[in-house]
Amino acid sequence: MEELTDSHLATARANRGYALAIEQDAESLLVSLNWAAVATFYSALHFVNGYLWETARLAPANHHERERIIARWPDLAPHSQSFRLLLDYSVRTRYTPGYHIHRSDLSVLLNRHLANIARAIENT
Repeated sequence: MEELTDSHLATARANRGYALAIEQDAESLLVSLNWAAVATFYSALHFVNGYLWETARLAPANHHERERIIARWPDLAPHSQSFRLLLDYSVRTRYTPGYHIHRSDLSVLLNRHLANIARAIENT
């Protein structure tokens, strides 16, 4: 694997680990759960970016471009809704005043949506 691919995948795994540690800590503050949702999205982003760089030397310039690529890419298209959901929660937790993600929702984001994206990319 190339250095940029490795860097994206290492960042993806670090973000996933951070989010999992917060999600599993019963003492986590509500604001920490929100930031874990953000880290979950960025983990998915780096998994996708690493995959796109490794397979096609693509580096999406922004979220919109990345979403369009995901929707059309055969290995990624089945996960486009999961990616969009992760993005939506990331935006909601950062920009909606007073919003706090529920721990159960964070668990679904991590253990279903991100897990499926990560598995699809790590197994290719």
